[in-house]
This record gives sequence, C-alpha cells and structure tokens, in this order.
Amino acid sequence: MIYMVNPVVLLTWLFASWIIGEFGRNKRLGFFGNFLVSLVFSPVVGLIVIWVSRERPRLLRKRGVAKSTTSMDNSARRA
Repeated sequence: MIYMVNPVVLLTWLFASWIIGEFGRNKRLGFFGNFLVSLVFSPVVGLIVIWVSRERPRLLRKRGVAKSTTSMDNSARRA
C-alpha cells in the first residue's frame, strides 16, 4: 500500500524539527539528538524533551576553545 504525504506537511515537520534542534543546541542531546527526536517522534515530543533535559556542562560547550587555549598555553611555557 502506498501512502501519500502532503509536501507542505512534510516540509513543515522538517522545519519544525530543525527549529527544535536549534533550541536544543545547548541541552544534553545537542542539536543532532534533539533534531532526531523531533523528526522521528514529533515536534511536540521534541519540545517536551528540550523542556525536561538539562543544560550541557559548560566545559563541553566550549571544548574547542578550551583545547586551543590549552595548546597555546603549553607552547608558551616551553618557549
């Protein structure tokens, strides 16, 4: 059996999932996890997951910055 999906509904679902992923960027699951939850289940479930999840620890949010400053600090100490 072939199911037809209205393209407007599909695009709205994808856009809502993307927005929820952006809202959940600093949460425990991050962008990709929140995007997948809202895409697979529904955007309403994605909002609930964002609402109940905790913030990501600050160190993980700034991991790239922390690594680059650590390597600069080590090279400055050696010189």
